[in-house]
Amino acid sequence: MTNKQPAAVTFGDAAYFPTISKSVEQFYSIYPGGKAYVYDWGFTTDQREELQSYGDTEVIRWEWQKMSRHYALTLGEYLTGSTVWEWAESIPVVGGFLRDRAAPFVQEERSEWYYCQKPYMIRDWAIRSAGGPLVFLDGDAIMINQLPILADESVDIGVTLRPHEEIETARQRGDYHVLNAGVIIFNCSAEKILSFTSEWINWMNECELPLREQSSLSKLVQSIDPDIYEEFGNTGVLSVSGEKIRVKILDMREYNYNWIEDGWDSSQNRILHFKSGRHDEVGHLLSDI
Repeated sequence: MTNKQPAAVTFGDAAYFPTISKSVEQFYSIYPGGKAYVYDWGFTTDQREELQSYGDTEVIRWEWQKMSRHYALTLGEYLTGSTVWEWAESIPVVGGFLRDRAAPFVQEERSEWYYCQKPYMIRDWAIRSAGGPLVFLDGDAIMINQLPILADESVDIGVTLRPHEEIETARQRGDYHVLNAGVIIFNCSAEKILSFTSEWINWMNECELPLREQSSLSKLVQSIDPDIYEEFGNTGVLSVSGEKIRVKILDMREYNYNWIEDGWDSSQNRILHFKSGRHDEVGHLLSDI
């Protein structure tokens, strides 16, 4: 694995183009022999052409995957386009009331649907390739330095753990997205990636917690060892579909740094993550990379 140049997978639509474009540019500046795959959720023609001008970038139109548990989204789409909704809209008080009450609920489920596309995109990439090394990045995550984990042949998958104080706060809210799924690193065969993502999807489809894709990933990795999140650097072996998958817990502050307003140090913070809506206001920050 150590001599093989990595691939990078990222994704998004026109709204995320500034960070995606910078992410692809940065990836090639660090790993010029690598290959970037960008999953197109709604770019313009010009944006697709610009992305393809970087290195050996492949832009892939994404076919949306249906989620078995996303009943609210299905209901929202049904009501919005059905004669039932049209009837309700013909009575302004009823229609307006229904739309106002349903909109936040449907939007929350739509966001969950978007997030839950992640393991499906990783699976799609694994089917197209011979496997890792692969750096999977949210559309607002940008690599700024080489990743030592890619040279560690004792690790198959690296997942990024939140600082322990954030984990405790989330648990008090009743959340369980202990890991941040915005950065995942794969250093293994396509077969292991396919086994891992299939299991992740199974856990995701059974998950009742908010941020389903992250919470299910967190639960899946913790099934290795209840104490695996106690220390950064902990490792464990996940047995899935006959595969032994070696997982390492990485520190978000190194591999998935999102405290952007506090500044960053490129010798310590290897991937920046402009999450929480910053993609609308990142122009001046991107110029500092």
